[in-house]
Amino acid sequence: MESESKNRFFKGTLYVFIIKLLGAGLAFLTQVILSKSLGIESYGSLSIFLSLANIMIVLPLIGMDTAIIRSVAGTDEKNQRKWFLTISLKITTLLLAIVLLTLWIGKSIIFSSFDLDPELGIYLVLYVIVLSYSKILDGFFQGEKKTVLANIFSSFLNNLMKVVLLVAVFSITLGLQTTVIVLLAVEMVLVFIRLIYVAKGYLDVTTQPKGQVKEYVRYSIPLFFVASISIVLLSLDKFILSYMMGNFEVGILRIFENYAAILALFVSPFVTMWPIMSEYYQKNKMDDLKELFKQSTLVIATLILPAWVTLTVCTEEILEIFGVNATQVDNIRLIMFLFFLGTVYDAIIGPAGALLSMTKYSKINLINNILLFALNVVLSVILISKMGLLGAAISFSASKIFINTLNVYQNKRLFNLFPYGKLHLLLIAVGIPIYYIGTATKAYLNAGTIINIAVVGVLAYLLYFGLFILINRESAKKLWLQVKKKKNA
Repeated sequence: MESESKNRFFKGTLYVFIIKLLGAGLAFLTQVILSKSLGIESYGSLSIFLSLANIMIVLPLIGMDTAIIRSVAGTDEKNQRKWFLTISLKITTLLLAIVLLTLWIGKSIIFSSFDLDPELGIYLVLYVIVLSYSKILDGFFQGEKKTVLANIFSSFLNNLMKVVLLVAVFSITLGLQTTVIVLLAVEMVLVFIRLIYVAKGYLDVTTQPKGQVKEYVRYSIPLFFVASISIVLLSLDKFILSYMMGNFEVGILRIFENYAAILALFVSPFVTMWPIMSEYYQKNKMDDLKELFKQSTLVIATLILPAWVTLTVCTEEILEIFGVNATQVDNIRLIMFLFFLGTVYDAIIGPAGALLSMTKYSKINLINNILLFALNVVLSVILISKMGLLGAAISFSASKIFINTLNVYQNKRLFNLFPYGKLHLLLIAVGIPIYYIGTATKAYLNAGTIINIAVVGVLAYLLYFGLFILINRESAKKLWLQVKKKKNA
């Protein structure tokens, strides 16, 4: 029975990863369509609009979109599960009224600060409402152990419908307001489908309280602070850039974020290893933990570094995909290199922070995130005002490097764990000759955009994989055997 349950878990994990991969591809295609159809400045304005919506939903949710997952999963009674959903929707509705009233009063100041059309105000209100309910419902599905279904709604169907509708609409008319209406329509349709799906299974169920509302909210509050920091950090640079420079620069930054999301895909499969690390910590298997930590970070480095090299070599090509001429932005290659430096460093060193979260030191990780937020604010305000987009790239990467280095130091102090060594440095250093090899290959080819990216990318991965196998054959085999043994246990 236990083995069957584990098999379902790993199958579910595989399905979720596949759905996320398909959704990420469709999301990237959506961004390309938006960028080319709207132009970079309007694309930047749309990014600010969506960032405002994502920040506005944090308070109405107060962490319940995450808290409902554990609460629903923790009870076998269907009427109690319905109570968690009902109380979450009621609290969200009450808080929405307060947030949206405040938004409507300050609409003119907010929109003028970011050079947005005030007519978009009503759409922002609707967007915040729909997104808030979508998050609660997706959390409920995950608590019901229907994570695959939640991802089909939020990742696959959402982006598929956007691609189809945007292509159809943009063949008729263009414009920021039209785009917002299309995106809003997709979210509204999907939230209604979610509600219908829930109603079919719960319409005749009488709610029965699982506990006090205060207890449920008290559990949600810490999650609210963590979510607030994460979401604000994602939007902070865009807000400061828009206010100090303009929405054209925001559009360029948004393009970088699209490619950063692709880099993050190389890390996502390794999230399944974090519970294994947690188990080793609980059983005091520190040698096994160090080895697994070391090998997983080496594999992550081998997967993400060639992608970083490819993006750096093919700067002009990857911007051209979004309809941008690289000559429009000064120091564009340096800006991209620095922006992705923080992303790559976070991917390779990031497990150090994850380990803190999985142990009794999770509060330290929260404090680290608060430090990260403060540092990012200070650096962004100072550097963006003086250097524009280059300052945004420096502040982003400097913050990531600082906080991840701090996590490594804390791992060493708390767990005596420092799994990084010469092999990591070698993998990073070898990126320099591979960069020049890729540059020379691209110059020799002088082919089209897609061909240049494909050839440089394949070459970079072949060289990196060859090096990894050459220097790390036995350790890589151990990593595979550990994971395979864990799955078959």
